[in-house]
Parts: sequence; C-alpha cells; structure tokens
Amino acid sequence: MASLTQNWIGSAVKTKNIERIIVPTAAQISHLIILSQWQDISDDNFSDLEPTAKEVAKATEELVFAAKRLVTDSVDDLLKKEMGPALEFAAMSGKGILMAAQKLAFQPALSEHRNELITSAQNILQGVMQILLTADDVEVRRIVQAAHWLLDCLTLVESARVMAALLAAFREFSEALLLLNNLMEGRLQELNDTVQQQHLNQALEILKKCVPILHTATYTFVKYPKSDQAQAAKAYATRQIDVTVSDIIALLKSSSSGDEAHNKGGLFAHRLHQLLNILSKSKRSLIADSNFDSLVEGVVFHCMIVANASRETVQHKLVTQCQRLLQLRTQISDHCKLLVSLGSLRQLQMDFDTECDAMTKELERLDQCMDTTILYQIVDIFTETKEPLERLTKVVSGSPTPTSHLPANVHVLSLQPFVTSFLTHTDNMIKVGDFTSACCTQLHNFKSIQASIRCLKHLREDTMAVLTKLSRGPQNPELLERLHLLNKHWAHETEDLLASLDAVINVHEFIELSVQKILDDMEECEKHICDQNFSQFTQNAVNLSGRAKRVAQIAKRYLDKSDDPIFRNALLVLINQLESAIPPIRLATNLCLGDLADISMRANLLKKIQQLIDLIYTVRDGIDGINHHKLLHPLRAQARKHEGLKEINYLNHLDFSLIDTKNPTNPKTSSFESQATYLSRPLTSQNLLDSDLQKWTL
Repeated sequence: MASLTQNWIGSAVKTKNIERIIVPTAAQISHLIILSQWQDISDDNFSDLEPTAKEVAKATEELVFAAKRLVTDSVDDLLKKEMGPALEFAAMSGKGILMAAQKLAFQPALSEHRNELITSAQNILQGVMQILLTADDVEVRRIVQAAHWLLDCLTLVESARVMAALLAAFREFSEALLLLNNLMEGRLQELNDTVQQQHLNQALEILKKCVPILHTATYTFVKYPKSDQAQAAKAYATRQIDVTVSDIIALLKSSSSGDEAHNKGGLFAHRLHQLLNILSKSKRSLIADSNFDSLVEGVVFHCMIVANASRETVQHKLVTQCQRLLQLRTQISDHCKLLVSLGSLRQLQMDFDTECDAMTKELERLDQCMDTTILYQIVDIFTETKEPLERLTKVVSGSPTPTSHLPANVHVLSLQPFVTSFLTHTDNMIKVGDFTSACCTQLHNFKSIQASIRCLKHLREDTMAVLTKLSRGPQNPELLERLHLLNKHWAHETEDLLASLDAVINVHEFIELSVQKILDDMEECEKHICDQNFSQFTQNAVNLSGRAKRVAQIAKRYLDKSDDPIFRNALLVLINQLESAIPPIRLATNLCLGDLADISMRANLLKKIQQLIDLIYTVRDGIDGINHHKLLHPLRAQARKHEGLKEINYLNHLDFSLIDTKNPTNPKTSSFESQATYLSRPLTSQNLLDSDLQKWTL
C-alpha cells in the first residue's frame, strides 16, 4: 500500500481521463472501508456489503476487458509487456473483494474478514490506477515519438542545400509539427497539473513562433549560402526549436512538474483548505459549479488510508467522522439541486446554510483528528531510527576476516530477519513522513520532509544493492566500507527527517502520548516477566527507553528555539536529568533478563521506570516555565559548563573549508545532501470506460 499511498497523495491522477475513472472507484472503496470498520453497524447489515462489492468487482472486470482490447489493437510492445501484470493483478483483486464481502457477511465477527475486505479494496484501487497510468504512458510515448520525428525533420531542413530539398524537407517538417501540435493540444486539455500544463503550453507557443523564423532563415541561407547573417539566423532558429522540443520531451516524461504541489504544501491540507473556502458564506452559493464532490471524496479516501495504518483506538474516530462528512456532502448536494430548481426559498436557504456550517465544523474536527492520529504514529514508529540498519550492519560485518566467506551464522537466511526489520521500519518511517507532509500547511516543512523521504529511499536502494553483492560470495572490504558509510548517511538522514517531523507536532501532546505509551510498555513488561517471555519483554523495554529518549530530544528542539538564556539553562537541567535516567533503565532491563523470576530485580526496574515517568512530567512542566531550579543552583552551573564545552567542541570540529571566505554568509554546497447513497456515487459506466480508453488507442 505504500506505493499507492504515495501515488494518491502525490500526483498520480495526472489527467482528467484518469480522474473520471479513479474518483468514483475511490469513493466506493471508501464506502467499503467505512462500512467494514463502522462499529455501530449490526451484524445483519454486513450482508449489504455484497452488492457494493459486486458493483466494484463488475466495474473492475469491465475496465480490464476494455484495457485488453486496447492491448490487442496496439502495436506498442512496451504496452503489451507492462499491461499484462496490471490486468492480472486487477482481475484477481476484483474477484478477491467479492469473496471477502461474502465471508464477512457469513462471519461478521471475525476481524480477519474485515482486514481481508480492506486489503482487497485497496488492491483494486492500486490495480485500476496501474492500468490507467500504463495506458496514459502510451499517450505520452505517442507525443514523444512525434517530437522526435519533428527533430529528425529539423535535421533534414538544416542540411538542405538546394531549394527542392528544402521544400521537401519543410513539407515533412510541417506534417510532423501538425501531428505534435494536435497531440499536445489534446494533452493540455486533459492535464490536471496546471503548472506542467502552463509550461507545456508556453513551450508549444515558442515552437509555433520559431517556425516562420526557421522558414525565412533556411530560405535565405539556400539562396545566399555564403551570407554570415543567413548562417547565423539559421543556426539560431534550429537551436531554438531543438531546445524547445527537448524541453517538451522532458516535461512529458516527468510525472509532474512538482512545483504546483510545492507551492501548495501538503495535498490533504490543500484540499481541506479548498473545501473550507467553498463552504464559506461568500462562496457556498457556487458549490453546484465547483469540484465539491471530488474534494470531499479525496479527503475521505486519504483519511481511510491513514486510518488503515493506525491503531484501532483512533480508526473508529476517523471512520465515524468520514461517515458524517459523506452524509453532509449528500445533504448539501441535494439542497443545491433544490435551490437551483425552486429558487432561494427562505427555509431552504436556512437549511442549506446550517448544513454548510455543520460541515465546516466537521472538517475542523477531522483536521484535528488527523493531527492526533499522525502524532500517534510518530510516537509508535520513531522509538528507533538508525538502530535497525546498525544491527544489520553489525551482523554483516561479523565475519572473522574481511576476505573470508560469510560464516554460517551470517549467511543469507540468518540475515533475512534483520533485512526484513530494516525494510519494514524504513517503509513505516516513509509512510508516516508522507502522511505528515500531506497535512503540512507550511511550505518549508513540506519540502524538508519530502527531501528527507527522497534521500531515505535512495539510501535504502543503495544499501540493498550492497547487501545483495555481499550475500553472493566472499566479503569485499570495499563493500563493507561502503555499507558503513551508508550507515552514517542513514543516521544523518533519519535525524533530519525526525527534526522535520518534530517541527510540525505539538510538544505537549507528544509528551502526553509518550507517557501513555510508556505506561503501556511498563504494563507489558510486567506481563512478559510473569510469562517468562524474554523477546517480548526486551522489545517493550527497548521501546520504553526509545520513547524517553525521544521526549528528551523533542524537549531539546524546543529549547533551541528559545532566546532566553535563563529559561534555556533551567530546561537544560531538567533534560539532562531525564537523559541520565535512561541508562539505569537499560541496566535494570539487562539484570531482569538474567533472571526474570527475581522479584527484587523486577521491583527495581519498575521503580526506575516510575522515576523516568516523573522526570518526563518534570520536563513537560519545565517547558511551561514550572519547577525550574533557582538561579544559583549547582545544577544550573553544571549545565552551563556542559553546554559551553559542547559549543567549544563544536567549533573545534567545524570544517571551515565549507565556508566561502569571500562571502561568509553563503556556505558552499555539501556533497550530501446508514450505508445509503450518501456514502458513494455510482461507478463509471462501461461506455465511459470505453470512451476514455479509446483515447489511448494507437
């Protein structure tokens, strides 16, 4: 689902053709997810899921059939190769969702059946999106081929030395230009990305203006071949056309210009802002002519993706709010139709305004709920950052000599758990990063999170490539050195991602949630001690220490924002006390592992954990300026000394080669960087699917 999440939050819905098919499908997927997770629904009503599942399965089957005809009629070998797996995946997903709905209707109490339905629904959306994007790639390739044909014709025009050859070359050049122009104009009408649309339109206009210049210059050159002015004019015209067509090709091959999303911040936040703007008193009269329905469905679908990746305690809140949102959407849409047909009757207008105000409040609550849900995920996922890769690197480097084969305890099968742990944790960090950036309202926060995510993805690919080479034979010292270097970069980038996430979260809420989770971890530790479950006890103890470390880390970031030296010093004392309480927890954990039956060891660990919790509360109060030590307290002086030593150490290790001595303010660039109609609308009909897919036929 990670790729689907990234695609939907990003700009996979590149054209109106894709949007016309994917939006109703996504609405029905949201419908199924809401019903399957709706706790207020009775078991008897789960049978109502089957008709919706049948409708989704039928629409998927029709799309697959239409796509197969496209493949059959096409001469594009790449389309045939890429579309096959996508069609198979979508067809299997369509059958799977119907089976899952039937199982849930038969045994509604089983959560496994609910999860199976949700997974099948998500797989259908992923399969449909893959089909549509693959078909869209065909259209892009057609335009790129026309552009290359135009460049070939330009070469013939440029090489013409006699009038007959020039006229023949220009005739073919005109045909190529006409084809490219027609294809481009069709593409421009379909694009959703307005920035990419604008860039392509500007390039096309420049190309059209260059044609008369090219005609005049080449005609003059053929007539006066020794004229320097004619040669210069011809060179200028051909160069301009070559550059412009190359720009068009580059823009077409890019999935999105990226500028539009960057200029708006997170896509979820942008859609939410658009909805609130449409529902405002000055704009709500225009709802009927706006993209109100698609915005609501986009917001709801994003919430369903986030809910599916969240704990059950917050899933129900999101599902309930989305259900209410869809109810209000239907009521508002119905009132819009009545207002158009009957006019602005007073009572009707009052009801309409009431519903718009109610939806505005519901969206504000949804926004707050999303922030809390994502904060839960940050607390849960980031108990570790660099540690999974460090453990993997340590195991890989565990052979006795650098030139020997991987020993038995480090062979591929033994490495697999560490590799799985690393990849799973990386996927979770990236997913939470995507969710957080989608909700960002500040542009710089959005950019910094996305930059960290891109770096982590590249580092993950490089790390897996090195591990693959190491698993094939004898250890290579250069590969091991490369792995250790990647480890350092990984630690740096995960810290950057964490800093970017911490910049957008509420410190007090984070500390409160962390304390709740530490209490849960303490309870789990007690349980696993009684059960003599070493592995689970160790995991909960590690999570507990990791959460405490994160509280200290985020408190330091808060401290760094303050310019008050007295406040900084007082809060630093409290943070130092918290940090000093973490190693004793680890020591007590190791002692307990030596003998889980020892009651005194258990009591000592629980005592240390309680002391840690008290210190976390002290830090929380310290952020509010409470419980600060007196100015002359020895701990304040010790903290000042410690902070001063760190600053001196930092200055001693600065690499001044990175500073431009001519302009010290500019550092040189570093090399690293009710289940009714309100829930959904009918799916796209077969005729629409056929008409849209027909546009992609070669």
